[in-house]
Amino acid sequence: MDNKKRIATLAEEKYQVLLGVHKATFDAMLAILEGAYEEMRKKGGRRRKLSVLDMLIIMLG
Repeated sequence: MDNKKRIATLAEEKYQVLLGVHKATFDAMLAILEGAYEEMRKKGGRRRKLSVLDMLIIMLG
């Protein structure tokens, strides 16, 4: 099971316990980071090995 599916099935209480933020905050952070990543990709360069979601989980964990 990939991280996107795991995060989608987490209960609201588990977000606070595992990641230290509420679900709404996590979703907002993810949206901002995905937008910034797309802007960076327009300039070129190689793709990242980790997804934006994975990087956010590592940062919060």
